[in-house]
Amino acid sequence: MKDILKKSVQRGVPEVVRRTSMDELNTYWRSSEYVALSETNRANRNTDVGGYGPVLHIGGSIPITAHKRKLETFVRLRDEALASEGGESSSSSSKLQEKCG
Repeated sequence: MKDILKKSVQRGVPEVVRRTSMDELNTYWRSSEYVALSETNRANRNTDVGGYGPVLHIGGSIPITAHKRKLETFVRLRDEALASEGGESSSSSSKLQEKCG
C-alpha cells in the first residue's frame, strides 16, 4: 500500500485519501521508528536461508527453500536405500517417507 500511495502522491494526492491523512502517513514513513523497522524487514527478506539464498516465494506456510532441502534429503536417502538393497521395496519407501517428514 505504501508504494501505491507514494506513486499516487507523485501524481498528486489520490481522491480517496484526505490530505491530512496523507500528511500523517508521510510523517510516519519519515520517522526514525518506521525507517528502522523498514531496514530490519529489508534485511530479513534478504537473509540467506541455509545456503539457498533469500526466500522469495513460499508454498503455503513452508518456504520453497524448506521444500528444496526436504526433496534433497529424500533423494539422498532414496539413493542410499536403493544402493544398499539393490532395488526399492514398499518397506524402504515407507521408511523414507517417515525420515523425510
